[in-house]
Amino acid sequence: MQDCRGQASAGHRRCGSRAGPQGPDERVQYRKGGDAGQKVVVVLDQMEQLLRCTEANIEEVVELLFPEPSPCSEIRVLVTLRADFLDPVLKHPRLGRMMRSGNMVPLAPMSRDQLRKVIAGAGGHVSELVYESGLVDRILDDAAEAPGALPLVSLLLRELWWRRNDGQVAHATYESVGRVSGVVAHYAELVWQQSIDAQDQNEALSLLIGLVTLQPGGAVPLRRRLTRGEAGETRWRMVNELARRRLLVLNRGSEEEVAELAHDILITAWPRFRELVEVTGEFLRERGELDFYRSRWKAANRNPILLPDPLCLASIEYGLRGREHDLTEEEKEFLALGRRRRNARGKFRAVWNSTATVLGRWTWAHIIFVSLIMALLITGWAGMRALLESSQSRGRLAP
Repeated sequence: MQDCRGQASAGHRRCGSRAGPQGPDERVQYRKGGDAGQKVVVVLDQMEQLLRCTEANIEEVVELLFPEPSPCSEIRVLVTLRADFLDPVLKHPRLGRMMRSGNMVPLAPMSRDQLRKVIAGAGGHVSELVYESGLVDRILDDAAEAPGALPLVSLLLRELWWRRNDGQVAHATYESVGRVSGVVAHYAELVWQQSIDAQDQNEALSLLIGLVTLQPGGAVPLRRRLTRGEAGETRWRMVNELARRRLLVLNRGSEEEVAELAHDILITAWPRFRELVEVTGEFLRERGELDFYRSRWKAANRNPILLPDPLCLASIEYGLRGREHDLTEEEKEFLALGRRRRNARGKFRAVWNSTATVLGRWTWAHIIFVSLIMALLITGWAGMRALLESSQSRGRLAP
């Protein structure tokens, strides 16, 4: 799946440009070269990846694909979403409303007969490829026990194809690639050992950390896009090698090259990666929190009011402890801005407290002083008034 800007751009190309026709029907006509009578189907695959995007990007995609007040009758949008992301998507204020406005169709896992057609079809479409007797049933048995088996079977069939011997795929070949449950781990580890030198292991592990994220409050890890600038040239050389071996895919973003994992299954099916995510889970969650604040801050033209408050910043710092070197330069800069703002607020608070203490002391002294002055004035005024009245009385009595 492309990045959010890429999704929006692709949507513009499919449904028309905002610089061109504006209405839904006009966009269809624009897309179909003047023939507005045909239906247009827009497929939004892996919708869960939108959760990685900024609110502005999400709003742009939703507005483009689901224009209000009423969608175009000529446009149909087909969305695919992993079941384990249904809850966070439905809870999202914009995506949830979009999902509830359409028809949701739960898709059950492929049946054994359906999967048999897929596996046998890989050989049936290529006349020189033949499975050894009993191998298809063995693959089906293993796939039934493996969660999320479809991407595993997909990679398995590719690996078996490359290892065929005179058009034959044998049981021994199936064993050599790790069977259904271990094919991803077998392939990924083989690529890792062949591509990463011993002295570069730590750098490579930091690269993997940069390619995965945990959303705030989320438990399911997601692929994360990594730009060339974020990775640095040393890690980018590793990116190119891993992309050449198809563990990663490279895309051109709006400004520079970006890399991401070829499939989410790598995060859970590759033990090296799975264990790394388990160990760094707290770091990944707090980095996701940091990225959330950073994207919101950037969307608001870097308004300092949207920097993390001291309490959130303290929580993020605790989760990042000992691993801040795994942050990108942009993330480090944003964290430093938050700290500078917290320190400035701390100094202001200290000055204010000191001033308030001094003012508090002077206030009580001032109250006592004013009270004494007022008492003296009142007493003096009363005495002068009594003296004046006495003088007037004597004047009236004088002969």
